[in-house]
Amino acid sequence: MSIRALHEDERGIVASFLIKVILGLVVAGTLLIEGGSILFTKLRVQDVAESAATAGASYLFKNQDCSAAGEVAATNAHDRDSRAKLRSYQCHQNGRFTVVVTKRAETLYVHLVGFLEDLTLARAQVTADPPTPDV
Repeated sequence: MSIRALHEDERGIVASFLIKVILGLVVAGTLLIEGGSILFTKLRVQDVAESAATAGASYLFKNQDCSAAGEVAATNAHDRDSRAKLRSYQCHQNGRFTVVVTKRAETLYVHLVGFLEDLTLARAQVTADPPTPDV
């Protein structure tokens, strides 16, 4: 084996190693971005649902109008996140107010894979108690 052949083999090994490292970093980075987007969306939907339920419960406590409380909750949810959707609301006899809010996470690839698509849908159901009266 000549010195030149040995030198070419070493370049091939180094190039192969660098390509594998770069591909590994790209895959790891993509997984972190996709997972972060999904996690952040789930946290955001929970926050929007809590805010909407609290707003609806407060309105229901003051006005005793369930449909108007639902509109207040929907407006609050839209103001907090325009892509979040208030899917349903329910007024309870004891003054509690329940909302269901959904939102689809923005991903690069996960939403394109059929069996993973459900991971991108964040859903939160929150029930808020009526505010305590000021004494």
